[in-house]
Amino acid sequence: MRPPDGDLVALALGALEPDACRATRARLEADPDARAELDEISSHLRLHDALVIPAPDPAVWSRIEASTAPVPWLRRYGMAAAAAALILAAYLFAPAGRGGEPRVVHGHAVPAEGGVWRCAQVSRLTIPGGITLTLDAGTEIVLTGNRRLALRAGRFFFDGASGHPDMVVEAPDLLLRTVGTAFLMAIEGGGVRVAVTEGSVVCRNRGREFELKAGHALLAGTQVADSPFDEARERAWFSTPSLGAELVDRETLRVLVRNDMPDPIRLEPPTGGEPLLFASYGGQNHPLRPTPGEELHPGGGTLVLAPGETRTQTFHLPVPVPEGQSTVVVLLSGYNVRATARTVGAAR
Repeated sequence: MRPPDGDLVALALGALEPDACRATRARLEADPDARAELDEISSHLRLHDALVIPAPDPAVWSRIEASTAPVPWLRRYGMAAAAAALILAAYLFAPAGRGGEPRVVHGHAVPAEGGVWRCAQVSRLTIPGGITLTLDAGTEIVLTGNRRLALRAGRFFFDGASGHPDMVVEAPDLLLRTVGTAFLMAIEGGGVRVAVTEGSVVCRNRGREFELKAGHALLAGTQVADSPFDEARERAWFSTPSLGAELVDRETLRVLVRNDMPDPIRLEPPTGGEPLLFASYGGQNHPLRPTPGEELHPGGGTLVLAPGETRTQTFHLPVPVPEGQSTVVVLLSGYNVRATARTVGAAR
């Protein structure tokens, strides 16, 4: 059971009774989201403690007291309650990504101790300064303060092209300094790959410092190689749809296409009149052509899926699936394979 926000504020203020404090901490052990919220509340409290509040003029305060009926409990508890209410309001209504803590805006990235963030699926964070990080599944990063980021595993796309503050980004054998930059960073093939899509980064590798500009990529390992790259291919991993397929019977196939990504997905049909989807079985590839008026995207052409959008379609197969076999469904965009799925169950 999730602790109420009021209990989290009271815990951060040290205002919970011992039994309530123990119960709330026990709930926090099983709820990483609530622990993250407690960290954010504590951050707002630290900001509150740092404020210097000028004392009012004694004569003004005397006039206020004289015009107010004495309420002893209000004098005793009112200031603390007001402070807690203000802190809770600031926490609840603070803009995402503009406070002192990162904010998950898509997916399920999970924070741990020491500024570590891990995710099991494609996720997106915003961090102070207007910076957006899109993390691939299996990625682990470390955020220390507002100006330092380290990649431990996986890959991310860093988008701070709107003029964010200077930031240092680390990976094995590589250090970057960024200003107004968008780039991909990945640990792959025994090295670290960086591909800059906007602006530039200043790189330091084994004592050598150089600038990497937009449209160029490098692989830093035993040596540094600088080369052009295909931006669409670099971004493809966070614009890939989920694909599901089910054999209804030997001649009928149901297909589901879903966008679990943080951005819209555009799927371009292959040229030459081929459809987006093929089914492979019996040693052959069979194009899947929907019945007119029942297309995944009515009218044909480019299929655009908004985040969270799902399309389904049932196809009549041109050749029955051999008994006992499954099928592999392939989704193409252009002539690139964007997703594959094996059917649930075998033909009977």
